[in-house]
Amino acid sequence: MLRFFHRPLLIAKLTYYEYLIKNNKRQSTIEYKIKRIIKEVTGEEIDDIKVFNSGLSTPELSKNGFQATAIYVPKYEEMLIIFRGSERDDISDWFYNYTGIVSGANTSQLDSAFAFIKFLKHSIPNFDLCYKVAAGHSLGGHLAISLELLKGIFQRVYTYNTALPQLKQLRKYDKKYDKKLREYFLEKNLTETNKLQEFTTNYYKKNAHHIYNFVRRNDFVESLNMTVGTFRVGKDIEYPPLLKVFIAPEEYLTQEDTYELDRLFEKFYNRLENKGIPADMVKDMPKEIADEFASLVIEEIKNPIQNQLNLITR
Repeated sequence: MLRFFHRPLLIAKLTYYEYLIKNNKRQSTIEYKIKRIIKEVTGEEIDDIKVFNSGLSTPELSKNGFQATAIYVPKYEEMLIIFRGSERDDISDWFYNYTGIVSGANTSQLDSAFAFIKFLKHSIPNFDLCYKVAAGHSLGGHLAISLELLKGIFQRVYTYNTALPQLKQLRKYDKKYDKKLREYFLEKNLTETNKLQEFTTNYYKKNAHHIYNFVRRNDFVESLNMTVGTFRVGKDIEYPPLLKVFIAPEEYLTQEDTYELDRLFEKFYNRLENKGIPADMVKDMPKEIADEFASLVIEEIKNPIQNQLNLITR
């Protein structure tokens, strides 16, 4: 039996539409367009659907840039939860990309994803019993995979050029995994990221057979996927590249560079936290965020130079 939300074209179209919801602030408009996509792809007209968009239903969860939409079809007792990827003009998403996915320090959007699932459990009586599918592009795929590895909520996960899960974030939530990691490496080599990535992929592999990643290798997101602590999991379904000219990130980023980026963005995140600027406030303080980052970069450049000058003048 073909599950309603096992149709690749339907999932892809709804995942794309998730990016357009920000321009449709009315619940009725969102529901109408989702029904139209369903009919266009399946030929079936389904009037009874329940739609929960995080921006409308739980706006407090979206202050850090998190966006998701749940579509529940009572007729089939199936639910699709779509996690939105990075929006070009949303500083909160890019703040999370670099301080969360790259460095692992920021878990704010992952926390919002947990809270959104909790909201859905209270809103849909048979949430635990219905068939659940997750989908997401880029950052959205990262959230879908991370949530599934930690909570085991979904029967199927589809991602499109996903940003990979970050093992540093998983260590915060999955204490059993963190303990295994520490025991295996005896606390000695927790900075040897390649070995940590391999260990983590193998650890979660048994829980990832139902995760499908649709990938084009020459996509920008791949540059995030070679950073410290990100790891591959699930089944990759690779498509031909779109770009004729593409410089792979490993051609201009060394492993040492990725370690340095990890350190820099973790330091930046902690700097803002210490100054009382949490992830929820980033969107409202773009100038302050830019100024803090510029100050940090200047310090990073100035201090080594000053140390060299001090050595010379001794």
